Amino acid sequence: MYTLKSSMTSLLMFFLFGCMGSNQMAIQNNQATAATLKAVFFAEQTMFQASGYADSDSTFRYGFIDELAAVSTTIGGKQFFRHAKLVGSVVVAKGYCYKVYLPKGADDAYARGDTISGSLSQEEGNLIQRHFIVYAWPVDKTAGTRLFAMGSDGKICAEEHYDFRFNMTNVPKWNEAFGSGGTWASELSWPMYTGEK
Repeated sequence: MYTLKSSMTSLLMFFLFGCMGSNQMAIQNNQATAATLKAVFFAEQTMFQASGYADSDSTFRYGFIDELAAVSTTIGGKQFFRHAKLVGSVVVAKGYCYKVYLPKGADDAYARGDTISGSLSQEEGNLIQRHFIVYAWPVDKTAGTRLFAMGSDGKICAEEHYDFRFNMTNVPKWNEAFGSGGTWASELSWPMYTGEK
């Protein structure tokens, strides 16, 4: 017999399992995004820089996302860039936004669309050949729960308590993960990402 009690139990079970399902999806997206940073962005940046694709500005520098997509050589990279969409200054794929910054001196950064001067100082040239940072953050709370950063050393860090302050138009500053007063020479201040518990 269908009673109010059984109806409430069904509703409660549906709500609990529904929440668990969406939370599980967000956790899986977090893990997939961390894997994408390493398998796609780190691999593609390494290939891009070593091949000198951006040598028109006299540096064997790292690349912005659209530059990486244009010369992608890895299977994972080709699949990722095929499905990614450029929205303003960020690339969106599988519920996460991605943005790359390159050094513009010790305490500033170039972003996609900036013109990189062909007459860089020696210090600027050295920095732009050695560093990049890529950020990844969820488009909303259902897509994921982490704000990630990965530098040119391939270490993936995540902000401990991400508050969903970024979206497709409001993006992290280049030094968001470096801590107060951080420069390109600084270590990332966020904890290393070791997976989900």
